[in-house]
Order: sequence, then structure tokens, then C-alpha cells
Amino acid sequence: MTQMLKYLISASIAAMTLLLVISCDSDNLDEKDEKSPFNPKLTYGVTNDVGGNEYQTIQIGNQVWMAENLRSAGDHLSFVRKENPSYVELYGYLYSWESAMAGCPDGWHLPTLDEWEELFNYLGGKDVAGSALKSSGKNHWYRNKTGTNTSGFSALAAGGGFNLDVNYDGRIDSEDIEWANTYKSGKRRAFFWTATKINNQVATIQLNDDYEPTIDGKKVVINYSADDGFLYMSVRCVKD
Repeated sequence: MTQMLKYLISASIAAMTLLLVISCDSDNLDEKDEKSPFNPKLTYGVTNDVGGNEYQTIQIGNQVWMAENLRSAGDHLSFVRKENPSYVELYGYLYSWESAMAGCPDGWHLPTLDEWEELFNYLGGKDVAGSALKSSGKNHWYRNKTGTNTSGFSALAAGGGFNLDVNYDGRIDSEDIEWANTYKSGKRRAFFWTATKINNQVATIQLNDDYEPTIDGKKVVINYSADDGFLYMSVRCVKD
């Protein structure tokens, strides 16, 4: 057997081994995403929406929150990433603000910024509350060096979406939905709507993964966004 032939056989075996490892890694990612994001040390309640979807709930201070993202489609404008429809059970739907305002079931509502800030303050303030809010481990976040989920809130990096059909900011009209850091494609951010609108801008909540040294995953970020149907975010409901 020539030296060249030996080299080619050796290279082919190495390539096949690498392909097998990558394939196994992909399978493991799918399996990891099925693992529970909840804190096993805490006691959760249960509630349902009009569509029969069941949600874990958790009391944090004087508030009771859904510990899962809303996934009630109903008559509301909502969507899930087309490539991963099975992820709805874990990550929920993303909603426009108008849909989010009407999406919570009876006895629950979209939280105001004040209600979110009550939550953050109970968990030590905006500079550290992100840790207690995010699910722990790397199953539902990219690196997640800071997520502890001590609150039981169990936030997941569901990302957000853009509806290009709105023709926002000079963008070309499209029937498609564009996605940013959603589901397995990113696992870097979580975005939540609030019910608070100030000067035609809606307050929104952002949690970050520790995917760069300059990003502090412990911090909660409050942004202000237009309610024109361009942006889509996750919804968490709080009890009336």
C-alpha cells in the first residue's frame, strides 16, 4: 500500500469520525432542549388558558407569575419559527404588542412595567435579578454562566421576531417573518412585552446570555419599542 493511499484512508476515517461527533452533538442539543427548565426545589402551581394549554405558575414575593411563555394562539396574531414548530411547548409563541395585551387568560393579565419592577426589586434589583429569572444550565441558553432560576421564573432564550410586512423603517415588504436569536439559532436573549406605554413607546424587558465578556447576564435591560406590529416578543402573564 502506497504512502499516499494510507494517507487518504486515514483522512477519510478522521472525516467520518468528525461527522459522527457533529451528528451526535446535534442530537444531544435536541435532547437537552426537552429537559425541564423549572427549579426542582420549588413548588409550582398550575393554570390553563382558553385553548386548554397548561402552564406552571410560581409565587414570587406577593405576585404569582406564569413560569412559562404564553402559547395560546386563539384569534390572536402569533407565530412560531417555521422550522421548529415542536418548540412551541417549551418556548411559546411570539406576539405583537396588540396581541400580547389581549392574550392572557381570564384572571391573568400582561404585567405593567411597575409589576415587572416589583419583581426585579424583590430579587435584588435590576443589576442582579437576571440570574434569578433565567433557567439554569445550558439547555435553553447559549453559555448561561449566571442563570440560577432561584425564583422559579424559568426564563428561556426564545429571542424575538420582526414582521417585514409592516415595511418598518424603509424595509422591503415581505410575507415572511424574520427572526433574531430565536430558539436553537441563538439562545442569547429573551424579550418580554409589558403593558406600559410611554410617549407612544412600549416598555419591554430583555434578559441576556453571557455570550460575550462585555455582556452581563445578571442584569435586566428595559427598552422602549414601537407598537406598530413590527416587533414580536414573548409574553408572561401575572395573576390579577
